[in-house]
Amino acid sequence: MYARRVTIADEPKTAFVAVNRNGEILLWAGDAEQLTGHRADQVLGRTLDVIVPTEYQDRHWHGFRSAMEAGRAEAEGAPIDLPVHCGDGEVRRFPTSFTLIRDARGHAIGAAAAIKEPSPDDPELYPL
Repeated sequence: MYARRVTIADEPKTAFVAVNRNGEILLWAGDAEQLTGHRADQVLGRTLDVIVPTEYQDRHWHGFRSAMEAGRAEAEGAPIDLPVHCGDGEVRRFPTSFTLIRDARGHAIGAAAAIKEPSPDDPELYPL
């Protein structure tokens, strides 16, 4: 039996994003710039409104605030198709998973997400 040799170049691009309790972007790493077209210096310190499409913002902030208050979110850990307002003005969907960041007492203090490059088998995800 032979193992297939896998390199990082074979892996899909993945962006890592973390925000504080107010939805301000604290981490913009991995392939975030390549996937979204936004440079770190354009988004760090700004709220998620920079990447959440306008038509989704009310629903997003309602869910975000509820998750911060409750310390849990329905979609936490589950794969979701996230619409992202990209740097070129287009809105694209990306396979994403997220988790809440909690303090030692279990209170939500932020959230982190892994946003992945869509696979070639999922062309309907990119672009929207």
